[in-house]
Amino acid sequence: MIRILALCALLVNSNADAKLVSLEQLQWQNRIILVQCDSVQCQHASTQQLEQAELAVQDRHIVWFVTTSEHISTNALAPLSEQLQTVLRSNTLARPQTLLIGKDGAIKRRDKVLQLQVLLKQIDRMPMRQAEIAWHSI
Repeated sequence: MIRILALCALLVNSNADAKLVSLEQLQWQNRIILVQCDSVQCQHASTQQLEQAELAVQDRHIVWFVTTSEHISTNALAPLSEQLQTVLRSNTLARPQTLLIGKDGAIKRRDKVLQLQVLLKQIDRMPMRQAEIAWHSI
């Protein structure tokens, strides 16, 4: 019994220290909204939009990142590795740009600005999302 508790504590502690190194770690578990802003105003407006839709975001298994070349806002539970932070803040990324990435890792939509309601409607039309809705209604 003591060994089981020690193992559980070790697993909890190792998961607490786990960092998000790549967006690929979210594949098959989460959809991703990546908003690459070219201004602080864009970042604040996009972050506010996503935070206000917290229930809709959670229900659709969305992890979001709102980035500028200097700052990253996210709802990711795991801390971001330095490597991932560098990639997300990179000046080589097109800005402004919003990407919707499906659970399969494919880019489903690309826009200049965040249109959250449009993205949520698109997600709700996806076959995997339709299966999630059907499963939850049982």
